[in-house]
Amino acid sequence: KHFYQKTPVVKCYNSNTAFVCTSNHKWYSKKRVNTKGTKGYYKSGYTETKDLNTEDNLLMSAPYKGDSCGHVTGDEALLMGFILSDGYYRWSDDSQGPSTSFGKRRNIVCMISQSKNKFYGVVESCLERLGLNYRKDVKEVTNGNTVFSYYLRCEEARDFFDRVTECRLQKHEMNWTSWVMKLSRESLKAFYKGFFMGDGTQGQKLISQNEGNVFDAVVAVTQLLGKGRVLISGNGKCRHIRMGRSNNLTWQKVNVEEAPAQDTFCLTTNDDSFIIRQGDFVGITGNSAIYGVYPKRLSRELGI
Repeated sequence: KHFYQKTPVVKCYNSNTAFVCTSNHKWYSKKRVNTKGTKGYYKSGYTETKDLNTEDNLLMSAPYKGDSCGHVTGDEALLMGFILSDGYYRWSDDSQGPSTSFGKRRNIVCMISQSKNKFYGVVESCLERLGLNYRKDVKEVTNGNTVFSYYLRCEEARDFFDRVTECRLQKHEMNWTSWVMKLSRESLKAFYKGFFMGDGTQGQKLISQNEGNVFDAVVAVTQLLGKGRVLISGNGKCRHIRMGRSNNLTWQKVNVEEAPAQDTFCLTTNDDSFIIRQGDFVGITGNSAIYGVYPKRLSRELGI
């Protein structure tokens, strides 16, 4: 990690994107090249911010193709997607006292709700494939719809969470981003499917979720699937996560202007690139340039 104090930066923005970076920060770009007598073609490579122009398309997402097989199956990931979106679970408080089971029989409540006009059939099929027994409650709500609630038996829910999460943390104590990073691609897709069925909007292709650990994990999963740019919108605590139609950010409509100098840091990785999230902006970026000492910085620091 490289850290620099009071570094000159530029602000790059369009109608739905905004971020700041140094003028020599590197981005992975697909640049359109036109030559005389031939049709244009694209040349991929790293381009510094100051050299980006209307011929550049920045790669913002790409499918994760890691070889991690993980220990969580597709059906387990699908069910976790429903639990974290349209469900609820809570471990009982630790009594801190002596226990004949040494805490192994700690109680847990786990429930999933799904309306009749949504995906209750998918939930029931998943529970049956996993061999999980449940109690099904039916409730008629004021809008005339029917809501089904599925309560897992304590001992089966306990075994499920011990196997899938490998810990007994409460929902909002869990680092869900680290958890999804260990999933195979099959399980990533299943988790996203379950979560989208629970908290997604079909027509707009977006997921609504309050900010927090779960929100961060859904952003990570959306990025790792790599089908399109991850766009975050909305004001207040509840935000909207949308997978864009394109995985590129065309530089044609991006404005660049100087911004106040600020402390900056950047990374260097063995693969020359990494994923960055800066506020609502998520994308793939290149290794840090080693900025060194240049006239403007030298004069500023020496006050001459």
